[in-house]
Amino acid sequence: MSISAVLQPAASPDRGWRPASRLLASALLLALVGGALLGVAWRLLAPVPGVQVIEGAVYLQGHAELEAAQDGWLAVVLGLAGVLVATMQAVRAREPQAARAVLAVVAVGIAGVVAWQVGQLLGPETLRHQLAVHEAHLRTPLRLHSAGVLLIGPMLCAVTRCLAALFSTPNRPS
Repeated sequence: MSISAVLQPAASPDRGWRPASRLLASALLLALVGGALLGVAWRLLAPVPGVQVIEGAVYLQGHAELEAAQDGWLAVVLGLAGVLVATMQAVRAREPQAARAVLAVVAVGIAGVVAWQVGQLLGPETLRHQLAVHEAHLRTPLRLHSAGVLLIGPMLCAVTRCLAALFSTPNRPS
């Protein structure tokens, strides 16, 4: 054996910041893409009823119910996403579990914010803008009226992940 062979570092598995950065990058990418898809789903599901204009006055009917329905559909979409992410993560359990669980909760939170913004962008313009451009059929814009709705997805993700960890059996080598 030569001296140069002894001085060479042993080939070690790729540990350190690279796997962590890959995990973070993939979680961020999935959160952005998933959030955009959730925003499209919210736009398709949430009600955006028409508005009546009579002699220059704008009449909204059931405005409070509309706000609750729009927020409710976003809560349903984000909640289902949180449960789905936690379930998939529990089924495909790998180490480090705690870090992956926290990352999943944060990613679902980011996806919720992205879904909110994408849904609003895809929805109708403001009533003032629609009136200014003389739209034939006015539609109420898609808006989030209660910011607490954005916490539904991360909360259900955390609860589902905890329940999965509580009721699962650990993998033991045979």
